Amino acid sequence: MVIKIFWYIFGFSTIFFILINIPNSSGIGLSMNQNQLFNIKSNKLFMQQIIAFNVLIFLVLTVILLL
Repeated sequence: MVIKIFWYIFGFSTIFFILINIPNSSGIGLSMNQNQLFNIKSNKLFMQQIIAFNVLIFLVLTVILLL
């Protein structure tokens, strides 16, 4: 029962983080300097790592629930 709760939490959080990570077409303007651009790339990398971790835990919990 507890594993299923974590399964739902990681499933919904994965969907939430993917929707947050979708880039906007007007996200990067010409007025941004180089430092802000690198900061955005660093934040995107961190968000992609969180998504990958959530997907991994979701798949592990799915296998555990099937056993």
